[in-house]
Amino acid sequence: MATSDGARPTTEEACHKTCNGDWGPHGHLQKVTCICRTHDSGKECRAGKDCEGACLLRDPVQVVTVEAGPPARGFFVGRCSELVTVFGCFRRMTKGDGHDEAGPIDPPPAVMCVD
Repeated sequence: MATSDGARPTTEEACHKTCNGDWGPHGHLQKVTCICRTHDSGKECRAGKDCEGACLLRDPVQVVTVEAGPPARGFFVGRCSELVTVFGCFRRMTKGDGHDEAGPIDPPPAVMCVD
């Protein structure tokens, strides 16, 4: 979580105290910032909007099939990230994707890299 006004803590002490955050250099530019931990880390998700941070799919991608098809329709199942901002390569469900309605389950979201 960020501070009550939505901003990230700007000191190491505030980062740890306010959101049990990860203080240090992050991203390609290695800018020292606070990245807050989420309260829903590891929770099952089907869309980015289900998580404080990101809804990440693991390999092999898990799906729930609700219509055999063709084409098969259903939901991708992921887990909420530990941190609000994530770096690295992963499959991510965006805020608009997901569980409101079953959708095609082939192909899964592409792997994207964030640095």
